[in-house]
Amino acid sequence: MAMVMPTSSFAMAKEKNTASKIQDLETPIVEDFDGFMIVPYASYLTIDSESIGNSGTSWDQPKNCNAYRVWVKNDTNKSMTVTIRYSTGWFSSETHTMTIPAKKGKSLTVNNAKSGKHTISFTTSSGYVSGTVSVRVSDEDL
Repeated sequence: MAMVMPTSSFAMAKEKNTASKIQDLETPIVEDFDGFMIVPYASYLTIDSESIGNSGTSWDQPKNCNAYRVWVKNDTNKSMTVTIRYSTGWFSSETHTMTIPAKKGKSLTVNNAKSGKHTISFTTSSGYVSGTVSVRVSDEDL
């Protein structure tokens, strides 16, 4: 469960991974959170408000957890592309991508997560990235 704290207006967008027609892929849901601040319970956070940098970050999705939510706040004056990569087999991987406007935040939720290492990278047109990232894993849909 997540606590929802109102701040101003609410905007939500859902995006599906359309990069591949392979069945059994993770299905992300992307949501803006500049209107409502979604605050996860700390006991479920695998990454907790970590400062982002050009080197990115990663987490291991536990086998017993079928869901995760990634929150990213973009503190730059440029649009930021966030890419989450995970392995689908010995030599293949899939990605989820979301674009976050300058000075805004978004979350991406996956309720059919694959276990194993997930890597997040951050890019902007200027090459400078700044902001925070949190990842919550769960054994229930988020």
